[in-house]
Amino acid sequence: MMVKISVILPTYRRPEATLAAVESVLEQTYGPWELIVVDDNGEDSRFQIETRRQLEPYLSTGAVKYVTHRINRGGAAARNTGAEYATGDLFAFLDSDDSWYPRKLELHAAAYRAAGAENTGFLYNRERISDGYSEVLSGEPPSSDPLAQQMKKSLATTSSLVIPCEVFRSIGGFADLPSSQEADIILRILASGREPVFVDEVLTRRDVSGDERISAKKALEDDSWIAVRRPYMKLVDDRTRAAVVRNYHMQKMSQLVAAGHRRMAAKELLAALTASPYSWQSYLRAVQLVLPRTFTERLYPRWRRGWGRFF
Repeated sequence: MMVKISVILPTYRRPEATLAAVESVLEQTYGPWELIVVDDNGEDSRFQIETRRQLEPYLSTGAVKYVTHRINRGGAAARNTGAEYATGDLFAFLDSDDSWYPRKLELHAAAYRAAGAENTGFLYNRERISDGYSEVLSGEPPSSDPLAQQMKKSLATTSSLVIPCEVFRSIGGFADLPSSQEADIILRILASGREPVFVDEVLTRRDVSGDERISAKKALEDDSWIAVRRPYMKLVDDRTRAAVVRNYHMQKMSQLVAAGHRRMAAKELLAALTASPYSWQSYLRAVQLVLPRTFTERLYPRWRRGWGRFF
């Protein structure tokens, strides 16, 4: 059985990166697929004009479906718009600053056929992440309790996710959240009783070197990470609940350290230790507070290489 895959690629203020992402889709070894680029820059903005100019060779040949938003509506709305135009059996999501290796769609289609459509909730794969100084591999197979696993740390990023059309439409697509959109949709899929399917290959490239540094104000105000998990706290055991609270405060701590607010970060570390006092991960992460910024920004990620699965 050949399954058609709809690739949904939202873009906002990244014309050159979007072109690289599109080209990684065009290099896929699998077919049939369709590529839907949703331009969320806003009508007649300079970014929309430049994005269209970059993609014009592919628009003229029909290789890319190009959809525009009149105003900027955010990533979740852009992905949902793409899904409205999609005609595939599977929806594969790709952020405009990421790219895929050539066998991404081929291996996901094979895994979907092998697992069967009946219980498959979503598919995901390993990723190679670069921050400009080092590279790490991310992604781990689902445990015997994937919901509890997802509560502690998201199984997949958006550019790794492939979701059956029927599943995506039945749960209502992506929720309009400031962040943690992929964590939210994964939790809703798992809570519906569907199973994750892991493709044990590095198939996604993510470049996070250009990510904007989060401000202390945003770090304190954006509670999406914990908010999307609260409805499912009653479905997991006490140990998992403690780990969720601990990881939430550790995430806040890391954001505040990166923003240069170490005193505020220390309060988040204390909250993490209070939630889970016997967690060695919390103590290990405390090095971010006592070491110089040059270490935490450059050398610390390298030191963590190979240890990311513990955090």
